[in-house]
Amino acid sequence: MSFRTAQHEDLNIISCPDLNSEEIVKVLEMQIKMWQLSPANIHLFDFKEVRNIRPEVFRILTQFNRRLKENGKVMATINLNKNLENDIVQKGLKNVFSPVSHLNEAKKLVKF
Repeated sequence: MSFRTAQHEDLNIISCPDLNSEEIVKVLEMQIKMWQLSPANIHLFDFKEVRNIRPEVFRILTQFNRRLKENGKVMATINLNKNLENDIVQKGLKNVFSPVSHLNEAKKLVKF
């Protein structure tokens, strides 16, 4: 149960485990500190394995997104299941999570 990351051109691709335990929230908070130092302009969270998200994860990722934007970078998500996407929309966080369907769509989010 951990995050896997891969650099691909200007992309930091982050494969997420299920985000529904206190332990994974602590790991996420530590990982974000390292991801903030990444030179990548796009941080793409792959939610393929995510079925549930603890409430505090929304806050953590919202803060991360804000810090990225302050530095001209973006955060996006891919492979969100419909239930999670609906939950994100209901919470008014679609602009934070920026769901995309493929890598090229994520790359278009960066404004040069």
